[in-house]
Amino acid sequence: MWFLGYDLDSAIPDHSVLSKARKRWGQEAFKLFFERIVFQCNETGLIDGTKLFMDASLIDADASNNSVIDTQSLEQYLHKGYEALEKRLEAKEDHKVNSRHISTTDPDASIVRYGGTKSMLRYKTHRAVDPLCEVITAVEVTVGYVDDGHKMFSLIEAHEANTETKVATVVADRKYGIKRNFLVCRDKHICLY
Repeated sequence: MWFLGYDLDSAIPDHSVLSKARKRWGQEAFKLFFERIVFQCNETGLIDGTKLFMDASLIDADASNNSVIDTQSLEQYLHKGYEALEKRLEAKEDHKVNSRHISTTDPDASIVRYGGTKSMLRYKTHRAVDPLCEVITAVEVTVGYVDDGHKMFSLIEAHEANTETKVATVVADRKYGIKRNFLVCRDKHICLY
């Protein structure tokens, strides 16, 4: 809001404005906008770049759980409006529930249960944050079932490209503590905590 000239009490546009703008200008325009903001933060000294905090959060999809169908009985739904469903079915899935069930209204969302919550259609946002002034320097959105640890190095690469600084230390929760991450961090001389 600050970068757009709004303050905490300002009325903000409806969320659909962003969806419509993304559809009109494409995802690349928003990616460039984000990278430009990170560049400006880096230029003004708000980013150190050598230490990085990582985490991921689930985001509820804007789709009803009632839209989920069993793909075993998908034939009744296949017509021109459901070509996206067919494409997703052809894609290789590595999550059992999501390889058999799909939402007719948001086929990109995946069914995820977290902690004691019920299964819901969700996405996941993965973030890299520079701790100096808590600036998000890299972000990636995936389907909800993607494991946090598998996005660690794409976030590091994006952070290093956006800040032009080599990462020396990564702080993350136990989901990032997989064997591959420890080995690659050792090879790249990155301390993983």
